This record gives sequence, structure tokens and C-alpha cells, in this order.
Amino acid sequence: MGESCVPITPQRVVVLDDTVLANAIALGIHPVGSVASNTTSGLEIPIFLQGKIDFEKIQSIGTQEQPSLEKIMLVKPDLILGFDYFVNYNQLSQIAPTVLIKWDEAGAWKKHLMLFAEALNKTQAAEKLLADYNQRIQEFKTAIGSQLEHFQVSLAYLAGDGSALVRSDVKNSFAGSIVEDAGLSRPPAQDIVGKDYYQIDLSAEMIHLMDGDALFLFSSGNKEANRILKQLQNSPLWKQLKVVQQNRTHIVDHSTWRSRNILAANGVIDDLFKYLIEQEKF
Repeated sequence: MGESCVPITPQRVVVLDDTVLANAIALGIHPVGSVASNTTSGLEIPIFLQGKIDFEKIQSIGTQEQPSLEKIMLVKPDLILGFDYFVNYNQLSQIAPTVLIKWDEAGAWKKHLMLFAEALNKTQAAEKLLADYNQRIQEFKTAIGSQLEHFQVSLAYLAGDGSALVRSDVKNSFAGSIVEDAGLSRPPAQDIVGKDYYQIDLSAEMIHLMDGDALFLFSSGNKEANRILKQLQNSPLWKQLKVVQQNRTHIVDHSTWRSRNILAANGVIDDLFKYLIEQEKF
């Protein structure tokens, strides 16, 4: 997408994706401008960003799907960071040096962190973040021992649209990659690598495919999510699931488990400790 002369220590960074925003914050960079997305446009700050960012000091520059060039110009950035979708590199690079990373897949979040860190001259900081992540993963494995060697962890989120009531994340999703790092097994239907998508659609008649020894069900907690959850829980097929009968269904934060950044990754690990170590007491 061309070449940009990137400043060694950028002071006025604009980000075009909430993944980049969270990773920038984790790397010690406070952007001056950011797009609004499904994660950052609501009334509540995502759990993984709470206490780490002051949104009043970040100028909105439009939406993730349609950032405003005019608003970006007004904040006078010295670096623009994002992925290579929805945006025009040539237009952005006329405003400021621009780095757009090629989107691979949700499970490639560690690679994306390192690429953005390189653009921000924060490679050592990123390596430290990933080293800390790996240490927490090892601590989880040590705590759990061999007791969950064949324990299948199911991942699903509330959809409720025309094609699916719920969707299950597969191995190369964001959450799927962390669960795999943690050494946990997956139900057979979810133990696959998606090619174009990182989840499988499950209609009301297919929810048996989300059964397992533990189920992490992602919910935003809003009115629509609660409606879908109630519909799901009222289903006779839901009540037949082994994981439901054994009371091992855990409702977790949708924005954390379906994000793609290092802060959210640590939030997922927090939940693994909470529900599989502290609560289950294996």
C-alpha cells in the first residue's frame, strides 16, 4: 500500500479500529482520535478498557466503516494506524504517515499487536505484554494440572438473526486461540479451523453442537441479548444439554471474548481462572 515515513516517537496518533485503540493503550500510547465501533460506540466503556482510557480526551473521527477524512485532518495526526479494510490508503497518507496492516484472521491477534507495535516503535513493550500473557497461560496450566486433559470447553455467543440463534467460535477465532493456548479441548463441531469465518451458525435445532463440559456464552447484557438468552433457555433442547444439567454454563462479556487485542486477551484469561479454577475448584 505504499511507503510512509513514520515518526520515531509519534505524539498524535489516530486509530481506525477498536483493536488498534486497545493495543495502543496497552503499549502506552493515548490516541488523539479514534473511530467508533461496536465496541466503543455504546454508552458503557468495554470492561477491558475501563480505568485505562479517558474517552473525553479522544476525538471521534467517524465510524469504523466510514471514517471522516475531515475530522482526521482537524486533529492533526502525525501517524494514522489501522487495518486495510474500509479505508483508502492514498487519501489517508496525504493527511499523515499511514500504516495499514493486512487483516489475517481474528486468531492472529498476537501478530497484529507486534506489527502495530513496530509502527509505534514499541516492539519491546509488545514483547513484554506477550511474555506476561504467556506467563499467565502457564500459571493457568499449572493450576489446572492434568485434570482437564479431556475437558471440552464450548464457546458460543448470542446471535438471534435469521440464520442463527447462537454462533460458536472455532479454533482460529480470538477466544478460540486463547483457549487453545490454555491447553483446553473443544467439542468436535468447534474443533475446526474456519476458512472465511471464525464461527459456525447454530439454529435452535442445532444447539446440541454447543454442548461440552463447560460453556462460555458471550452476552452484551443488553435488552436484545437478554431476549435471545431467555429464548435459548426456554428451549427444551437447551435443557437437555449436559453442560446445562451440570450447571457449568458461564455468561461472560461479549466485547471481551469477541475482541482481538491484548487487553481483552487478559480478560479472557481472568474468566478462565474465575470459572475453571476458582469456581469449579478442580
